[in-house]
Amino acid sequence: MPKPRPLLDRLLNAPDLARIVPHLQPDVLHRVIQVCGLEDCAELVALATPDQLARILDIDIWRTRPGRGEEFDVDRFRLWLEVLMQSGAPVAARKLIQLDIELAIAGFARLTSVFDRAAVSPYTTLDGEHVPGRVLNHGPVYEIGGYTIVARVPSAWDAVVDLLVCLDSDYPDYFRRLMRGCVRLSNGTREADGLHNLLPDQDQDMFDLACDRDARRESQGYVAPAQARAFLQAARQLELGGGQPPPAPSPARTSGRSRRRRRPAITRLASRAARCRSPLLRPCRRTTPMQSLALSKCFAKRAF
Repeated sequence: MPKPRPLLDRLLNAPDLARIVPHLQPDVLHRVIQVCGLEDCAELVALATPDQLARILDIDIWRTRPGRGEEFDVDRFRLWLEVLMQSGAPVAARKLIQLDIELAIAGFARLTSVFDRAAVSPYTTLDGEHVPGRVLNHGPVYEIGGYTIVARVPSAWDAVVDLLVCLDSDYPDYFRRLMRGCVRLSNGTREADGLHNLLPDQDQDMFDLACDRDARRESQGYVAPAQARAFLQAARQLELGGGQPPPAPSPARTSGRSRRRRRPAITRLASRAARCRSPLLRPCRRTTPMQSLALSKCFAKRAF
């Protein structure tokens, strides 16, 4: 399908474009990007305000996967970086530092692996033994600001390096925060221990990012897909002829954000189990967190 270039040309040739774009509704600007193509809308993106970009990114870089809900689209994030870089690294850096840094960390951590230079460099011990550095994955490598950056997505490498160089030069505090977040998400597989069943750092970070996005979208009047499915399922079970309405769906089955709100209640149950006099329910000092959670659930069944 050919792109409607005449429409985009009329928009770009409009008088006072720099004053018009910042006053557009984010949904309208996003619709223009959808119709005309993100690659051709670099000038409009450069004129957009941080609030407009944040609202658009909440929609545009998340994709619905069959049976899996909405997920972060790293390819779309890469394309946004490349479009921002079309206006120059200084403009892209100014736009980026005004967005949610957790979003930037999640995106850069999927485009690159970042390590402290000292952690991957070879060194010599006091006994004179030479210890080789960490073997990195085959791919482009760049060192900047005390960090070693390895490409995960080679197609985005040039844009990523140019943008990081600009951030290190013009916004060093933001650059260090970004790199520290990427280092945390570049760790290897967790060793098997009592907590190895927990989410990996990258999955937990993405879960928190999705929860924050759902909260922002809900404040704007949108409903998360999981909540919409729960509502439709409850509506199908409703009998208009009378009788009791179906029970409300469990918050734990609707959205991750709802599950996060239930954590204080679980914590209170664990505290009540710890104060219980029964030796069967009272956790000992050697009880692992997973066992304490199981005891709290057992106590909840007995109490209610």
